[in-house]
Amino acid sequence: MKDSFDLLIDKYQISIRVGHEELTPSGGMLEKVMVAVDHYNKQSALFGLEDHSLNPFLLDDQKTRAFLNGFSRLDPESLEKLKGKTVYLNGLALKLAPGYPLSATDLESGFELAIKDESAERPEIEILAKENAELALQTAPKAKAVVNHEDALVLDLENQETEIRQGQAGNLPQVLQQLSLARSRRHAVCMVWHANVEALVRQFPEEKAYQLELQEARAALDRFLVAPSSGMPGGGMP
Repeated sequence: MKDSFDLLIDKYQISIRVGHEELTPSGGMLEKVMVAVDHYNKQSALFGLEDHSLNPFLLDDQKTRAFLNGFSRLDPESLEKLKGKTVYLNGLALKLAPGYPLSATDLESGFELAIKDESAERPEIEILAKENAELALQTAPKAKAVVNHEDALVLDLENQETEIRQGQAGNLPQVLQQLSLARSRRHAVCMVWHANVEALVRQFPEEKAYQLELQEARAALDRFLVAPSSGMPGGGMP
């Protein structure tokens, strides 16, 4: 019988980080992590984004649970590399956000881990599992449509800002707040669009349309990059 997640976490002294919360090995670890995921998700909603599945900063609870339960199927070498380390569930390479083309069922079918910079306390970890082309085909156009909607909204709000600064009537603080939120939503959903098109290119490398769309998504992602908390282009993640 294979060891459970809780037993393996204790045996290898692996900590789990969710957002800013780090959980060290203790009894009932799996459920403690899931409580932390629920708490984190409640704090990480993007205001104004109706479809939460397009928020790349959330953690899908079903995928997260499947990932953690999958520790029991990892080879001893991988677990040894994680010994005494911290696994950061929000790492984008783990693809645990709801909009990334990997389902809980896919993870339950098995996966491997690529662990980079093994000397680091919190190494970069990538899930190696076959991406779900069906999910990518569903999500990519949906995300692109939202990106286009948010882009149009940003342009409208930028015009309003310009007009108010030139002397027209308007509530400048309110417009600036809405503009910051729209820019953040635009960039966040663009991350999901890019990730899904990238998956389609890997699944169907002969399809020129996906390659062209990936170039479009990559250019948009670079253009929409926003500084933390500012909503202004040209910084880091929102």
